[in-house]
Amino acid sequence: MTRGRVSAVEKVWLSSKEARAYLGMGEAFLKNMRDSGRLHFYKVGAKAVFYRKADLDRLIAGGKVI
Repeated sequence: MTRGRVSAVEKVWLSSKEARAYLGMGEAFLKNMRDSGRLHFYKVGAKAVFYRKADLDRLIAGGKVI
């Protein structure tokens, strides 16, 4: 068996906290984007919300996320 290095994998999903830091925005902004249907999200349990990084990138670029 040969030993090798494991390459870092870029995250596909970001938690709400990570998304806020990535965008430099607050929770109110993300909630507004979710409520208006401009940003897709995935909810796990009662509180955990995750966002696809590609959707956040499109939001930054000014493109349509939907």
